Amino acid sequence: MIKCLPFLTISFIIVFLLPEAILSVDVISGPARSYVILSGPLPVRYSFDKILRRSYLSLYKQNSDIEIAQQLVQQVRAGIVQFPCHTVTSPGSYIVKLHKADGTVITSTSYFNAVWPKFNLTIPSSHTAQEDIHPSLLSSPVGQDVACKTQPSELSFFLDVVFSEDSSFVETSVEHQEPNINLRQLNTSPLIIRCEIFDRAGFYQVILREAQHPDVAISTSNVMSVTWGDYYKLSSVQKSIFPCDGQLVVNYTRPKCVRRADNVHMFARISRSMAPGELEYMYEARAPVNASTTSFNCDGIRQFHWKNRPATYCFKYQTVARDQAVTDHGLFCLPANKTIAGQAVDGQWSAWLPWSNCSGSCILGTQSRYRYCNNPSPSNGGQFCKGDDSYQYRQCEIECSEGIELKPVNPVKPKRPTNKALQCGCGCSVTQSDGLIIPGRSCPGTKDYKVHIVWTLEAPPNAVIQLNLTNFKWNVAGQILKIRDGATFDASLLFDLKG
Repeated sequence: MIKCLPFLTISFIIVFLLPEAILSVDVISGPARSYVILSGPLPVRYSFDKILRRSYLSLYKQNSDIEIAQQLVQQVRAGIVQFPCHTVTSPGSYIVKLHKADGTVITSTSYFNAVWPKFNLTIPSSHTAQEDIHPSLLSSPVGQDVACKTQPSELSFFLDVVFSEDSSFVETSVEHQEPNINLRQLNTSPLIIRCEIFDRAGFYQVILREAQHPDVAISTSNVMSVTWGDYYKLSSVQKSIFPCDGQLVVNYTRPKCVRRADNVHMFARISRSMAPGELEYMYEARAPVNASTTSFNCDGIRQFHWKNRPATYCFKYQTVARDQAVTDHGLFCLPANKTIAGQAVDGQWSAWLPWSNCSGSCILGTQSRYRYCNNPSPSNGGQFCKGDDSYQYRQCEIECSEGIELKPVNPVKPKRPTNKALQCGCGCSVTQSDGLIIPGRSCPGTKDYKVHIVWTLEAPPNAVIQLNLTNFKWNVAGQILKIRDGATFDASLLFDLKG
């Protein structure tokens, strides 16, 4: 008898276990979880519980699927793979992934940051404008040094020499740009900044930047204060303007670092006691770089003299910066005519005159006072009083009449001009570059003087507002027109006209 045995069915599942892998970026020094660009190779440490064959590492930037670089992993259980020195060339967040031979991702590092190398940039704390000394920029690394021997072509570093009129550096301008900076060389030798760059008094800083990220300041130097020195001097062999035959020659001295022609300005002082700030401009002559004299035509001076009869003529040296900013230096004066023989007497300032009446009519106004160069007046070829401190002004307070209510009209943005006349006869705020304002004849509250009509004219920084008053006629007797340098009632008063 044959017995049939039941079939025995065995089910099983084959499971291929991947080796456990640990992967980390091995940042040997520097800030936690960061890699300093150009500081050396980027090391990645790995370890497995068994050998993986034909696996590799790939580098990616955060939120990008584009592979930056790839490195094979040695067939050992643990080790370090180094990406070459120039693999990472921009700051940001990166990640390294471990792949099998078929591209499957096994694991990855956590994100790490790549940062620019930092430097201590140092320039002298002070310098004299146009002085024949070239300031040096010294540099030393902060943290990791730049160890890569060559700098990749896609990296382009440059230095900005930045200028500010005050030490706050709120408003700045780039005075000079030094291109093609090699960071490794910046560490080893000082960089010479040419003296002609510092042709304005003010404050300067040097900023290191990279061309692909020009808005990022990698490193910023200390502040250098630049002031004018006593280099600019004017003189003449003549003791007076007349007699003048052909050309009136004026000598000048200036620092050796000047690389462009400046100017010498000629002024007339109509009255010998006239304040220096009231000099009347006449002519100007170029002051060439490779010379020490300039000249003015005697015929032109003679014609001006016959018409105006000034007692004294003065000269100022004017420097012209690369951005066309001008600065006046010194004051050299000559009498118009020869004086009687005798010892030269230099002028001395008189005592200050009393303060003038307050120019405003309500709240704040201004008052001024003068002093004159007549104690004694210059004579026998003597010099005019030293310095320009002949005029002073200050704010003053005036009590307002009772019952006057200061209520400026709410600014209203003007409509589009009709025939170039702005539709804001009873006050508005104007921002356009030009136009015509025609004051209204019947604005509310003006007849009983209880309301001030306000026009606010706004201009961009460094712009100049020019006002021309034409066909001017008061609508009501006793009205007052005031022009102030600002949008408040206590701003400096520039002009005051009463009806």
